[in-house]
Amino acid sequence: MSEPVLNKICKADENGDVYYYTSHEKLPVQVREAEEDDIESIVNLKNEAFSTHNECNYQWILSNWNRPEQKCSRWYVITYNREDGQESQVIGFIFWRIRAGFEVRLTVELDQIAVDKTYRRQGFAKTLIRRSLIKFQEFIQTNFSSFKPQIGFVFVITGERNPAQELYRKSLGLEYKGKIGAIFGASGEKIIMANEHIEQFLENSHHIQY
Repeated sequence: MSEPVLNKICKADENGDVYYYTSHEKLPVQVREAEEDDIESIVNLKNEAFSTHNECNYQWILSNWNRPEQKCSRWYVITYNREDGQESQVIGFIFWRIRAGFEVRLTVELDQIAVDKTYRRQGFAKTLIRRSLIKFQEFIQTNFSSFKPQIGFVFVITGERNPAQELYRKSLGLEYKGKIGAIFGASGEKIIMANEHIEQFLENSHHIQY
């Protein structure tokens, strides 16, 4: 899945658009809603990131993609525009779920995220998390327009020793809330990280540095 390694993503401009620099050009990064044609790339990324469950990944993704309550969850991917103007391969995905019913102030879980190992520690994961949550909020408010719900609480369940904890802190201000033990048949202790006041991030999203 590898393409040439890029430099760090630069900060968002005044319009909230995100760019990275190559050695001689500034090119746009985009986070968009996933399409059916992206499923194979999502499966491959999940296989790479969660190798202990390879045999189940395709069915897990497909079942979540097609479930009746799909409006309560969304998949997003991150790509960039190559120098020839074409969209790159999918280099990361994220899966969000509403976890607290149809309330005015919603609780949302960051269920899954993975970025191609070639593109880690370059700002792609942080951009994917922040941009996709903004898009998920827009999707929710468009599809449940009668009462315009607002995402207010975001949480993630992750490994007690997962280095991605720092990413969750830096991207959305998630903090450690407690240990919940080994769950879902996975080895190792799990913790929950959360931000109970995510509205401030969403309200100020155009001023956030990506």
